[in-house]
Amino acid sequence: MGERKRMGKTVGLVLLLGVAVFCYEIVMVLVGYTADFLAQVLPKEGIAWSQQYYLWDTVGCAWLLGIYGLWVFCLKEQRRSKEQSGQESQMKKAEGKDVKEPSRWTKQTEDERVKGQPVWKRALEVAVITFGLGGISSLWLNFAEEVLYKVPFIRDSMERFQTVGKEQLGEPYIWVFLSVVLVGPIVEELLFRGIVYQYLAEIREGWFAVIGSGLLFGLWHQEPVQVVYTMIMGVGIAIVYQKTGSLRYVIGLHILNNFLSALPPFLETETIINGISLMNYVMILPGLYLLGRFADKRQKPEVPAESGKS
Repeated sequence: MGERKRMGKTVGLVLLLGVAVFCYEIVMVLVGYTADFLAQVLPKEGIAWSQQYYLWDTVGCAWLLGIYGLWVFCLKEQRRSKEQSGQESQMKKAEGKDVKEPSRWTKQTEDERVKGQPVWKRALEVAVITFGLGGISSLWLNFAEEVLYKVPFIRDSMERFQTVGKEQLGEPYIWVFLSVVLVGPIVEELLFRGIVYQYLAEIREGWFAVIGSGLLFGLWHQEPVQVVYTMIMGVGIAIVYQKTGSLRYVIGLHILNNFLSALPPFLETETIINGISLMNYVMILPGLYLLGRFADKRQKPEVPAESGKS
């Protein structure tokens, strides 16, 4: 009976994962239909405005921000309820009653994971990891372009990937910034760390949620060349999230990474681009070292500062 319940719970969680991902597709399809409709009814001078990809992607992400934000809030409230249940269980245990031990996932709250660690220090570590992951991404893209370019599907994928980058030049940067740098990363982190990771952690704790959410994050990007480095980045972000238990750190990591790859036009100078590239490569080893530390201590909450005793 216990095995059947466990299987039913797993199936239910997988279905919820599907619903979360399906929400994204539905919203973006509806936004696309809206843009097509406006292209037909607007006067000729308004057609170009209706066909701006990043503008409409921002509109879709704004809707998803509300949907996923509410979803994550509900999951957080559910986790608090479990934590309270775990505390009650410990109290009953102290009274000599036999109760089921709460899972590690419900024992460790977000505040317990980050308390005692200065925010600036944790933010600096996350920044180093961001540059390091960017360096790994650059290594892969260089390898794909220089070594694997003769493979037909890699060549086609690289050309499509580079075309997307060129399309940014044809739209106002404000929409690129909102879509690629700000709102888009928040939506993706709410989905993959706030929702997908949590459901995978419910199915099985430990590396299952880290690797699973990272692989799904990579596959989400679809383009073969992009899938490889976004999988690596997804696993790295998931390790940071598992260590800190805080969405604000992984959202900051994601925003910084995307900003460095989608700079505003006035910052796109050869000096700045080369400086970022050099920083990425220099930070690969320090970033991997920090990720190793984070992963090694992933199940150990940092010691919270002791409160004053009366």
